Amino acid sequence: MLALPLHPADQAKPQPATTRATTRPFPSSPAARAVQQFHDLLKINRQPDAASLLAASPKPVRDADRRLKRLAAALAGGSWDFVVVDAKDSGDLAVVIINEQLKDGRKTIDLQPWFLIRQDGQWKLLAKYTDFELKEYGFDEPTLAEYRKLEEWAHRREPDLRRELPDCGC
Repeated sequence: MLALPLHPADQAKPQPATTRATTRPFPSSPAARAVQQFHDLLKINRQPDAASLLAASPKPVRDADRRLKRLAAALAGGSWDFVVVDAKDSGDLAVVIINEQLKDGRKTIDLQPWFLIRQDGQWKLLAKYTDFELKEYGFDEPTLAEYRKLEEWAHRREPDLRRELPDCGC
């Protein structure tokens, strides 16, 4: 004979799931949204529109056009992809951490800081996304020092982000 509880209070209550989330909330900062817009434009191969999201600099940044074409081809071709995972701004400067989640068809976790600057009220990516120290940008020492602080923040965030991101299946 089976014994079943007769009163609702005697029945076992369902327990909440204890598994980790498989997605992260999208960072809500305007800088993060600018990088996402850049991603979306390149994914559909709208290079001129994506190029409008690159910051102007006093001198042309070598290979910026080639870098943009290569990134657009990789995103549109499906061999490479990235997602925005975190962002931090400091005045008119920002860093957005992306996860290169797909390389050559393999899922990966490869976190990269991409640097932005606010120009004419809009967030723009530096022409060489991961490098703020190019002489072509013409940044003064206080600006470089602030970018270094943002870079340090991104490096400190990396271990936590690796724990938060879903398993890459590598």
